[in-house]
Amino acid sequence: MSPPFTIEEVSSEEEFRRLRPEWSDLTDRDPRATVFQTWEFQFGGWMLSRDRVRPVILLVRDGTGLLVGCAPFGEIRWKLGPISASILGFGCIKYCDYNDLILDDGVSHGVIEKIAGWLRDHRNRYDVIHLRQVREDAWLIDGGGYFDPDSGQVEKRETDTAPYLAIDRSWESWESLLSGRKARAMRYTLKRLTKKLGSDFRTAAQGNELTQPLDDFMDLHQSRMGEKNQSGIFAESHVRKGFGEMIRLMSERDLVEIHTMSGEGRTIAAVCTFQYRGVVSFYQGGFDPALNRLSPGKAIQTLCVDRAIRQDVKEYDFLTGDEPYKYTWANKERKLFDIEFRRRSWKGSVYRTALRWREKLSESERLRRLYLKLKGN
Repeated sequence: MSPPFTIEEVSSEEEFRRLRPEWSDLTDRDPRATVFQTWEFQFGGWMLSRDRVRPVILLVRDGTGLLVGCAPFGEIRWKLGPISASILGFGCIKYCDYNDLILDDGVSHGVIEKIAGWLRDHRNRYDVIHLRQVREDAWLIDGGGYFDPDSGQVEKRETDTAPYLAIDRSWESWESLLSGRKARAMRYTLKRLTKKLGSDFRTAAQGNELTQPLDDFMDLHQSRMGEKNQSGIFAESHVRKGFGEMIRLMSERDLVEIHTMSGEGRTIAAVCTFQYRGVVSFYQGGFDPALNRLSPGKAIQTLCVDRAIRQDVKEYDFLTGDEPYKYTWANKERKLFDIEFRRRSWKGSVYRTALRWREKLSESERLRRLYLKLKGN
């Protein structure tokens, strides 16, 4: 007989804050949880979008009151001109690479059934339920049965790839990872950069030591994105501030590091990585585009991978996106999916059509340039 479970809904910032201790305890009991399911990332990520997203956090407890399941959802009011629709998705709608439920492994089946029942019972509250950035090994993929196909349209589609490096314990450094030809090329890159500018690779992880490296990282990321005719994630001051607050929360649990490379007395490249349960995740990076010919981005990534290997971690994850440079190091990849349920209504159809057009537009280099020009960037 299944143990009794209760489910409750959290929708305020104050309640969200109070969840930190038991949320962290549950995440540590979930064998599939990534750094993106930690309270620090979820709360910090939601704070970045709280003007648009209302928390709809589902908490499942057992008969003793122990938290055994969490669905970190959020509701947004999507608008297109005079048309608006209610969308339920994950609370971190923009900055989270991997989304999923958080479950106690020992009772996961019963908890999934409880969350699925809530979604079926409340589906009429929303025009669309859109669960994005779900890894192929996520609880959501295993669970199934969340939606009744007779009451709407259900679609699961592959949307992206996440390359990663599964680290062999026999490797001593990046040189043992790369083939002889690649290793020679990388040694030359590092030697040329050092000879030209001098180089100093440093890592910051705690408190005030993060302040300047974090600013340098965001500045260099924006410089690099500008060169590629992309807006970058730190274009707006409130996003910079909010991201900084999230990083400080994560640093309290040793979940983040900012790596910098300096030359000629200034920072020329920077990388932000997360670390959790033996996995180092490359979140974002940037470098001075004026030094492109010296390959500072490739150089600092090499040193970050080398650091991970020497720390005896099991994986270096390059996260979402199949950019060619990632495959210099990556030897495996994961698939990512979107799961979407739309009620049989015209609003859901309009949302789906608009979303597909936005995806096509984002892939166009020419349209990106026009957009930035119109914005005055």
